[in-house]
Amino acid sequence: MSRKRFKNPGTAQRPINWDLLGSAVRRMPPAYWEKGMMFGGASDREVLKQTAFFPERRRHPSGTHPIYVLDVIECEGIMVCPCSTKGRMAVRYIRPGCCLEITGKVLDRRSYLIEAFRFMLPQDPAFWKSLLFLGKVPEWCLEPVQGP
Repeated sequence: MSRKRFKNPGTAQRPINWDLLGSAVRRMPPAYWEKGMMFGGASDREVLKQTAFFPERRRHPSGTHPIYVLDVIECEGIMVCPCSTKGRMAVRYIRPGCCLEITGKVLDRRSYLIEAFRFMLPQDPAFWKSLLFLGKVPEWCLEPVQGP
């Protein structure tokens, strides 16, 4: 693995002007990913390969789940977790109605962060190349899952 592969150019060079790019951003290479970003379209088949357990049941062979960037670890990679509308094993969720930064997209439902199945983003572009950038989740949209 190249040590600079996942380095965020925004911290090493000129900062990225997200306000200028806004909702025009559809796809982006991992070098530009930041903590709190959310991407749609991760293949259930590929996520299952990474987590060995999630998703438990694949209803459709072409099913997908969003992924959430938990952390960008300098020189190591990007830690992500799948998101789901089902809260089993979740500790946090993104509340419905949340307006994502950069794109302005509004989430229409609760999206649970399935952090128990976190994994390092694979370097293989086949995993991340087709992911759609949904936006950056504001901290205030993250809520703890309440006990039973």
